Parts: sequence; structure tokens; C-alpha cells
Amino acid sequence: MLSILAKSSRFLLPALFFGYALAANTNLVLTGEWRSIEPSLAAVMKGDVVREVEDVYKTELPHREPSIGLLGALRYQLLGVGKPGIVVGKNEWFYTSEEFGPEINKASRLERSVEEIVRIKNRLAKDGVHLMLVPLPHKSDVYDENLPGLHSANAGRDQYTSFVQRLTKSDIPVADTRPALAHGKSEEPVFFRTDTHWTPHGANLVAQEVARSVPVVHSWEATDFQLQAADTVSFWGDLVSFVTDEDYGDLAGLEQENTRLWEAIEPETEQISDLFGADSAFPVVLVGSSYSANPNWSFAEFLKA
Repeated sequence: MLSILAKSSRFLLPALFFGYALAANTNLVLTGEWRSIEPSLAAVMKGDVVREVEDVYKTELPHREPSIGLLGALRYQLLGVGKPGIVVGKNEWFYTSEEFGPEINKASRLERSVEEIVRIKNRLAKDGVHLMLVPLPHKSDVYDENLPGLHSANAGRDQYTSFVQRLTKSDIPVADTRPALAHGKSEEPVFFRTDTHWTPHGANLVAQEVARSVPVVHSWEATDFQLQAADTVSFWGDLVSFVTDEDYGDLAGLEQENTRLWEAIEPETEQISDLFGADSAFPVVLVGSSYSANPNWSFAEFLKA
């Protein structure tokens, strides 16, 4: 009996290999992945068809995503590292490697940025629009105590300081957010451990700093908003994708981030306002990025309040 099993096992691996190859190629045919390839004579002679076939096999085979996620989880568990693009700090604090680039504080880049901002400010001023900038410090600057030994927050810190100084020198109103975030982290986290973004606590501190810094325009009519706690949501931090797929986050020993959403509610009044009237217009426009657009941080709601 054992000899029969030993002999049959020799055929098991080839059978599994060819069986998977047949199933995988059949799936590629059925899903139409080959249809974009045009096997003309010129394309064949130039090697274009070979490259296109190689791309299909690299990106579309069924085992690709699970294998990448599994290997990433095992790599993190065994070595504590991720893919290029992430810096793994102490206590599972993740940072994007963009904060440590060699040209992060290059003077010419800062000057070009400030020149463009000045141009935009002057263009807006022609229409009576006042611009105020809200620059943000790097996560690695605020939480430099969790950086690994070979990384420093000095360049990113100097970049923020230089940027604010250049803006002020160019008469651009600025809300200096670094002190608020640096001091506020002793109360609650102001950035998520595994995400590049701030927490609602950090967003609230910045919103308060903006309110203190914005020039008072007497033609504004204040609207009272009341902050109200909403749902609690869980999500995988955006830097987890540099370690493993979300499906394998638990296997890597990582946890989802949790946050409380907030809403700014305008109290009901007996006065009926015209839907298209001037009284429904708000004189402040928030133009930002994922820090302001993503409702998970509630920044726009805190700014209303």
C-alpha cells in the first residue's frame, strides 16, 4: 500500500501544476484578457506580442493577488518590513517614505511652490477672494519618537518651517498648524498609526487654529453649528497596502483603525430661507486634499463649527 502511494505521489505535483495551468489559461480566455492583444506580423517581429502576453501573465493570473498578500504578511511577521514606499517605525507606527526624500527641503522646489501660490493669490484677489493657506507638518515630524534608528524628521521639519517663513514673507496668510498638533497629541492621537492622515482630534485642532488665524470680515453673518457625534467606522490604514493586502492584515498581526465621525448640525429656525437666495451662501470655500475631503476625519464639520 505504501509503495503504491509513493509511486502515485510522484505524479501528484505535475498533475497539480498542469491542472492549474489549464484552469488559469481557461480563465484568461473566458474573461477576455487576451482580446486586447493584436498579433499582427509587425507586432510579432518587434516583440510587442511577447511583452503583452507577459503583462497578462504577470497581472491577471488567479494566484497573483493571494500570493502577494500572503508573502507580504509573512515578510512583515518575520522581518518587520514592508514594500518600497513605507517606513516601519516603532510600536507599529507607519510612515510614507515620501517624507524622507533627498530633496524634501530643496530650496528651489519651495521657491517654485511659493511663486505659484502668490500667482494664485493675486488672481483670486482680482475677484475679491482672500486666500489663506493651511500647511501641515509631516507625520514623522509630529511623531518622531517612533521613527526607526536610521530615519530622521529633521529635513521634513525644516521644510515645514521654511515653507511657512516663505509664505509669510510673501504676505500669504497662514495657519501655523504644527504647534497645535505637537501639543495636542498628549491628549489624543493626532495621526493614525497605520494611515498617512490625521485623526478627527488632529483635524479638530487644526480647524480651531484656522478659526483663530482667518482674518475677520465684518460682512460675514455667523451661523451657529452644533457638533454631534455620529457613527464609529473601522478601516484599514492606507499604508497597510505597502505591507500586505487588506485580506491578510490580520495574518500580518495588524489591526484596523477606528474613528468616530462628527457632524456639524445647524439648529432649526422658524425663518424660511430662499433656496437660491444670497442668505444660503457660505462665504468660505475649502479647497484641499484627502485630509479635508475624506469624511472619516470630519475636518469640514469641525471647520463649520
